[in-house]
Amino acid sequence: MADQAATRRGRDALKQALLVGAYLLGIVATAIPVLLIFAGSWLVNDEKDASGPIRLALSKLSIASFDGIIPDPNNKGAYLLTMHLFPRALGWEYPSAPSHGQTAGIVNPTRGTLYLPTDFVTIGKALDLDPSAWGCFPPVWTDPCENPFFAAFRRQFPYEGTPDAWTVFLLSALVACAAAIAAVELVIAFRPSLLRCQCYFAALKRVCPCPRGTRHEIERLNAAFWDR
Repeated sequence: MADQAATRRGRDALKQALLVGAYLLGIVATAIPVLLIFAGSWLVNDEKDASGPIRLALSKLSIASFDGIIPDPNNKGAYLLTMHLFPRALGWEYPSAPSHGQTAGIVNPTRGTLYLPTDFVTIGKALDLDPSAWGCFPPVWTDPCENPFFAAFRRQFPYEGTPDAWTVFLLSALVACAAAIAAVELVIAFRPSLLRCQCYFAALKRVCPCPRGTRHEIERLNAAFWDR
């Protein structure tokens, strides 16, 4: 009897651990899309009341990062400015900018579509670059682009926006998770027997956190059981 009681306690503990693990994974699966959707949509400064460089929030979560626009005078082919593409924004970081307000910025914090090279021109204007840097773009067209980064995009006309696929995917995943949670809550309220343990492997069935028994037995379980 003592051995059976110890075995039962061990199984109960493992069931509880699996349940906690499922909750944690659910929280992580929900938090990641939310962070990706809002990443890069605001600026931060780690040092309060300091004039040091500002940066993009959650820049490590950008879909892509690339250098450009400001050539490095000491390293041919290198650039001092880094751009970060997020699902809902395009931003840049320029730590060695001549002014504090130019060390980081956001082209558009709520738009998921990237327009090239128009958005790069927007960054150039925010950095007070001479318009000759993008002289080969409209409305002039005929002038050369003095900046090698902009010159590389001369053949990209007409401008085209990239599809907003990442935002649609993340929002769809978020809605799907919310719908799944709502469906489980409805099943618990109106047909809890559908959630009975249906593991096909004996090893998993012993630790399955779902209830076992007949439909009548499962539907008689109180609300506290499902809140575990």
